[in-house]
Amino acid sequence: MRVRLGEIKVNKFEMVDRRRSKDFSQVTGYIAKELAIEFKVACTRDSVSQSDVLEMLVKEWLEKREKKSAKTDKSKSEGEE
Repeated sequence: MRVRLGEIKVNKFEMVDRRRSKDFSQVTGYIAKELAIEFKVACTRDSVSQSDVLEMLVKEWLEKREKKSAKTDKSKSEGEE
């Protein structure tokens, strides 16, 4: 049985998609039309869902932001000594 990345495996026989799951929330925004088209085409070519790519990129961005914040906090605390 093939499991799509955008689905949650509930048990071996039942699948729940993200739209119906209480564990997921929709996020929306506006980007340039050409960028949106390029993104959709790339996802289709790579056989990956747009949701999976967006989730991965948001996680990476948050981790990067966290690291940057930690560095800033560390340099501030070193300056206070």
